[in-house]
Amino acid sequence: MHFSTKFAPKLRFLLLVVFFVVFLTSAGYLISKFFLQTPTYPGRARGDGLIISNAVVESLQLLQLESFPVQVNVVARGYLPDPCTQVDEIQNRLQDNTFFITIRSSKPHDAVCTQAVNNFEQVIPLEVAGLKQGTYTVIVNGQTTTFTLHQDNLLTTPQP
Repeated sequence: MHFSTKFAPKLRFLLLVVFFVVFLTSAGYLISKFFLQTPTYPGRARGDGLIISNAVVESLQLLQLESFPVQVNVVARGYLPDPCTQVDEIQNRLQDNTFFITIRSSKPHDAVCTQAVNNFEQVIPLEVAGLKQGTYTVIVNGQTTTFTLHQDNLLTTPQP
């Protein structure tokens, strides 16, 4: 097939337009797919219609109260992804010399919320009564700190 030189510039222009349309469509798709996604909140749905996930903890602070037996609280500070999400439950267990604490948050699965970070602070008492002298580790949603009991934290009753 032979095109006259009269149609060659128009054909080149048409092919160039088609190329740019395809390019811009592909670029728009990729930008929306990878860069403009609405942030998702990973979690699992619970039977009551709530999405449960671990809260993001950014920092920990230990408060060791001057009492006997010694009392220890950990202050966890972090954020939740939006105002509809709340701290749901705090799980706390001691294994060997490590306190494993999980702060879970919940959000209604059908909630429509602004994407504004919501800061939180949780004061969590640690069950240290009866613990032996030593260094203990506290892990809260991936953040770690330690504290030391300088003596056994036992409340002794006087012998009659």
